[in-house]
Amino acid sequence: MDHDYEMEDDYGPRVLWGRVVLFVIVALLFAFLGRCTAGGGVAQSQLELERDRVAELTSQNAVLQQRLDVAEARQANEGRGGGGGNEQDREASEDAEATEEPAEEGETYTIQLGDTLAGIAQEFYGDASQYEIIAEANDIDSSTPLREGDELTIPPEQ
Repeated sequence: MDHDYEMEDDYGPRVLWGRVVLFVIVALLFAFLGRCTAGGGVAQSQLELERDRVAELTSQNAVLQQRLDVAEARQANEGRGGGGGNEQDREASEDAEATEEPAEEGETYTIQLGDTLAGIAQEFYGDASQYEIIAEANDIDSSTPLREGDELTIPPEQ
């Protein structure tokens, strides 16, 4: 029994263009959404500023750690009854005596551990708010970290 079908469809090599178009639209939609939601990243200049800030904070942290170590050593020394004053205490008092005199023209000051511009201004001028005079004379600003051993020019009080 041979049967001949009158309506035989041939589905072989036909492309379903509707599905292809739908696939392309979905792919474009995903690409568009990906670009819209992607972060722009960080500008190189901003990254460098943040790295500089981290370096500054790291150096400030080191200075504060040194101050803490000195304070703990002094406290331990005082706790042992060694309040007679050690070499470091004598040097600090000598420095304080030397800086109580009024500042002369172009006098230099060697930065000690734990010094701040306000503290130096207090020593030389008797007023911590005069730190701007020292900062201006040395081309620094109040946020510049002071490094032990560096020298500052102390101008006369204005």
